[in-house]
Amino acid sequence: MSQPPHDLDQLLHAWAGRQRLDHREAASIRAAIVASPGGAVQPSNPPATWWADLSARVTATVVQATTQPPPVVPSPV
Repeated sequence: MSQPPHDLDQLLHAWAGRQRLDHREAASIRAAIVASPGGAVQPSNPPATWWADLSARVTATVVQATTQPPPVVPSPV
């Protein structure tokens, strides 16, 4: 009897060998995704300020999360 693999790469390789779609199944899934609303949307050209806008929103969220006082938890009576 062979030893079961313990290496993550070996485990993933063994799993993938059992989970592979055939070409017909893959084509059917792809067609459903492309036909769905929003499927296969081509990326648009974002504005030149997209990175600065994203960074500003992330920074504001981090600042808000770290400066709010902790929630008040009522003590049991």
